[in-house]
Amino acid sequence: MIKNIRYTWVLFITVVSVLLSGCAHYTSRPFRQAGRDGRIPSLIGQGDDKVSVHAHALSKSEVSHYFGSRVASRKKATPVLLTVNNPTKKVVVLDAWDIGLHLRHVDDVLRDVKYNAAQRIITWSVLGLFIPFFFISAVVDGVNSTEANQSMQQDFYDRVLSCDSYIKIYPHSTMSRVMFVQDSSWQKEFNVKIADRKTGQKTTINVTIA
Repeated sequence: MIKNIRYTWVLFITVVSVLLSGCAHYTSRPFRQAGRDGRIPSLIGQGDDKVSVHAHALSKSEVSHYFGSRVASRKKATPVLLTVNNPTKKVVVLDAWDIGLHLRHVDDVLRDVKYNAAQRIITWSVLGLFIPFFFISAVVDGVNSTEANQSMQQDFYDRVLSCDSYIKIYPHSTMSRVMFVQDSSWQKEFNVKIADRKTGQKTTINVTIA
């Protein structure tokens, strides 16, 4: 009887430690298609065939949907989804320096939201000094935290508009990226310059954040 109780207790502690250590994870979802609220003059396109720009401030629930609850709770800037639609036959360019807002660098944002794998391993290891089974959590959580950070980093590099981004938008395509705007430079309206890649000529558009 005592042996069975001991076995059950060991099994319980093992399962709990593994489950708790599995909290470090990262999942993301694709952006929904944004609408449009501004148009580039006929310098870029002709008639209705024009490049258009839309900006939408993401709520906490939307950030959680796209990037997970950890990013939503730890971000230190306002996330804005910027969408540029290019229905023309030309390649156009968006240079982050031509956006009239102060954007945070993607690596700075990542430093705020990444898991501290070393700290988590140390925490589990200290608990393991009292309950040895928590050493299992230290190993599992160390692996999970590292994998989550790698997935997060790759996703941010693919989908965040950093302060040094330079993006080509090809004909008949749409670009959607999130820019993390410094609160000190936040404003409802801002200017964006879109360049014709072939001629280098830029056109300024005023965008209102929805």
